[in-house]
Amino acid sequence: MPTQRIIKSTFIGLNNEPLRNAVVQVIHMQGNTIENIEYPQVTKNFITNREGKINFILWCNEEGERSSFYRFVLPGGEVFDAIVPVGTSDLELSVLREGGGDCSDPQHQSLITYILSQAGVSLATNTTAGKIRTNTNSADPVVYLKSEVDTLIAGVSGTDLTNYYTKPQTDTLLNTKANQSTTYTKAQTDALIGGVTVDLSGYYTKTQTDSLVSPKANSSDVTAALLLKANSSDVTTSLAAKADITSLNSHTTNTSNPHAVTAAQIGAIATTAKAAANGVASLDANTLVPDAQLPASVARTSDVTTSLALKANLSSPTFTGTVAVPNQTAGDSSTKAANTAFVTTGLSTKADTSSLTSHTSNTSNPHGTTAAQVGNTIAQWNSNKIQGVDVVSTAPTNGQVLTYNSTTAKWTPTTSSGGGSSSLATLTDATITSPSESQILTYNGTSGKWENRVESNSHPGYRSGFSYLFTDKITSTTNASISAGSLRYTLFYVPYNVTISNFILNVTTVAAAGSTFFGGIYSHNQSTALPDTLLATNTAVADTVGNKVFAMSLSLKQGNYWFALSNSGAPSITVSGSVNGFIGSNFNFGVTGTLPIGLNTYGYTVTYTHAALPTTAPVASLSSLSQSPLYWFTVA
Repeated sequence: MPTQRIIKSTFIGLNNEPLRNAVVQVIHMQGNTIENIEYPQVTKNFITNREGKINFILWCNEEGERSSFYRFVLPGGEVFDAIVPVGTSDLELSVLREGGGDCSDPQHQSLITYILSQAGVSLATNTTAGKIRTNTNSADPVVYLKSEVDTLIAGVSGTDLTNYYTKPQTDTLLNTKANQSTTYTKAQTDALIGGVTVDLSGYYTKTQTDSLVSPKANSSDVTAALLLKANSSDVTTSLAAKADITSLNSHTTNTSNPHAVTAAQIGAIATTAKAAANGVASLDANTLVPDAQLPASVARTSDVTTSLALKANLSSPTFTGTVAVPNQTAGDSSTKAANTAFVTTGLSTKADTSSLTSHTSNTSNPHGTTAAQVGNTIAQWNSNKIQGVDVVSTAPTNGQVLTYNSTTAKWTPTTSSGGGSSSLATLTDATITSPSESQILTYNGTSGKWENRVESNSHPGYRSGFSYLFTDKITSTTNASISAGSLRYTLFYVPYNVTISNFILNVTTVAAAGSTFFGGIYSHNQSTALPDTLLATNTAVADTVGNKVFAMSLSLKQGNYWFALSNSGAPSITVSGSVNGFIGSNFNFGVTGTLPIGLNTYGYTVTYTHAALPTTAPVASLSSLSQSPLYWFTVA
C-alpha cells in the first residue's frame, strides 16, 4: 500500500504578516489508484492557522501505484498540479510547486535512493566522459554536458532567428514591465486587503445613501418650482389693495341702511296708496279685506251659504218632482243614468223569468224530439234497460254505481265496497314495517304476505367512522410507481345507502416536490357501463409518504360508482397485485379473447393532462387498468 507524507507550508502576506484563515484547496484528481482500486475525484479544503502555517497528509506515488496526482489551488487563485514523491521526511509545499528540491533537501536524497534501489545497478557504472548512457550496451549517448551542447551549437550556421528577440530587444520590452520585487501580485493584494479592518461607523453604505437621497428633490426641480411661486413683494402689493377684514365684517353686518336705499329704488308701495283707488287693499282686525273694498263680482260668504242651502247632499241626494235624464244609446252598458224609455226598450227583448224557468224544467219533451232525431229508434226502451236488463227506477245518490242484483234481476244503484287502498300498509295481504329507501317487497311463504326488506347481499353493513376497501376482489397488493398523464377509473359497489366523509390512498415513495393528486367520485352510467358525472372531488399532496385523505361529504345510494385519480410527478402507491393472477374482475368488466381467462382489468385509464377533474368523465379511447390503486372510503 502506498505511503503518505506530511506537506507543510507557511503563507506570508504584506509587511511579512502571516495569512490567517487562508484556504488551500487540494483536489485528489480522478484516475488515482490505491491497491489497484480507482478512487473518484475528491476535494478537501485546508485552512492556515494564526501564524499562516498549514499541515496536511497526502499519498506518495510508488512503483505500480498512481495514487498521488493532486491539483493545488493556493490563496489568491494560483493553481498547479503535482505528484508527491516517496519519502519519509516532511515535504514543503513550495518544493511541489517548483517541481523538485535541491541536494540539501531530504526529499532530494530520498529520490536518489529510490532511483538507485529501483535501477539495480549503480549509475557510476553507466557514466563515462560526463555522459549518461541508457544501458551498458549502447554506445550512443542520450545526455550531453553543457560544454558539448555549446560546441554543437557553435558549429551550426544559418539558423533562422527572425521569430526570436535579441537580448537588447528583450531588455527593452522588459523595461516597460513592473518590477516584481516592488509590485504585489493579485493574490498578495487580495490577501492584504482581506486583512485590513476599516472603521466605517462614520460612513453610509451605498444602499443607505441611495435611501436618503431618493426622496429628495433635485436642485433644478426645486428652482423650477420656485419660479412658479409669487415673491414676497408681489404678495405685499396685492394685499395692500385688499380691504381690511374687520372693516368689511362691520359693514356687511350693518342693518341700518348704510347705503341710504330709498323705497322707490326697491319698488316699495307708498303708504298713501293703502285703501285708495287704484292702490292696494287694507286689512281689518281679522286680517281680512273689508267688504267695502271688494268688487261687486266677488261672491260674499253669505251669498255662498244661501246658494249651498238650495243644493242636495251629494252622499244622499233627495229629488223632488220629475228628474229628466237623457236617453242613452241601446246596448250601452256603462254607468250612465238610464231613463224609463231606455229600460223599457231593453226589457222588450228579454223573456219572462217564470216562463223561462217553466220551460227549462219541463221533462215532458216540450220540443217533441223523436228517437230518430237523437240517432236511436229505441231510445225510450234503452232508458229503462241495459242490454235488455231492467234498471230500477230508484234515483241514485252521489258515488253509487250500477250493480246487477240477481235476486231482483235488475240493475240497481249500489254504494261501492271496493274503493281500493291508498297505501301498501293497508293491504290485507301485506305486512309493511318501517320502510326505508331502496328496500324491496318479497313474498313470505310462511305468513302468506308481502313484506319489505333490504335486498339480499353478502355485505354485513357499514359502521360509522370505519374505513372500507373498495372491493373484495383483491388477491395481493404491491407498491408501484404511477406515471403522470393519465386519469385512472376504478369501479366500486355500494350495497347499502351510506354517507362517506372521505376516500383514502397510500403513498409509499414520494414524487417530486410540489406534486399533487386530483381525486374524485363519478356516477355510473347504466347504459354505457362507464363513468359519467362528477359527484365530488378534492386534492392531496404527492410529495410526502403515508395516507392521502381526499375529504368530501357525499351521500351514496345503493349502486355502482367510480373512483378517479390524476397525478403529477411519479409517486409510488399501494396497488392491487397483478391482474393476471385474478379472474374475478371478469364478473364486472367482461372479457375478450380466449376463455376461461381472457383479458382481465381492474378498471380503465385514459390519457389526461393533470388538472382539476372535469364535470363529465372523459371516456374516449379507454385502456384496461392492469393494476388499481387501493382505495378506502370512510363512513361518516
